Formats: sequence, structure tokens, C-alpha cells
Amino acid sequence: MRIILSLLLIWLATAAAEWKCGARPEDSAVTEKTIGLLCPGRRLKINRCCIDHDACYRRKIGQRPCDDEFERCVMESSKYTLCKPVMKLFVGLVRTFGIISYKGMW
Repeated sequence: MRIILSLLLIWLATAAAEWKCGARPEDSAVTEKTIGLLCPGRRLKINRCCIDHDACYRRKIGQRPCDDEFERCVMESSKYTLCKPVMKLFVGLVRTFGIISYKGMW
């Protein structure tokens, strides 16, 4: 019974956290579904990386330092085999298209 209650509490905490990975609503929907399927145990940590990355962009520290820290954060957060390739893809997309968000074009 304790295990079921613990799992329920974890699920509720995870469901309650607003998903912040993605520059646009459609991006967020894709990343949330992907992380939910391939990295379910890492959802909160990865979401925290996205929140921190957005804050870094807002502070205008520089796109590269922000992206480097994002990469370090998500790779450290993705301990599962299926999760790492997905995180590498996400990092590549952030590095390629992040300039649009960094410059505030969307």
C-alpha cells in the first residue's frame, strides 16, 4: 500500500509541474510526450533544465554559455539508455534554433 501511495504522490507532483521545454506550444507538446515516453523518471529534472535555460536566455548571458549549461544539465539528468539519444537530439535542436528564442523572435 505504501508503494502505491508513493507512486501516486510522485505522479501527482509530476503532473502538477507545468511543462516548460519548448519555445512554442507545439514544441512543448512534442517534447512533453517524448520525455513522458522515453524518460519518465527524469521528467522533473529535465523540465528544471529547460526552466533554467530560459532564465539564462532572458539574462542575455550569451547563447553558447546558456546552451552549454543546458547540455550539461539534461545529459546529467538523463541516466537511462533511451533518454540520452533523445537529449542529444534536443540539445542539437536548441543549439541550431535557439538563436530565434535568444533574440526574442518568437
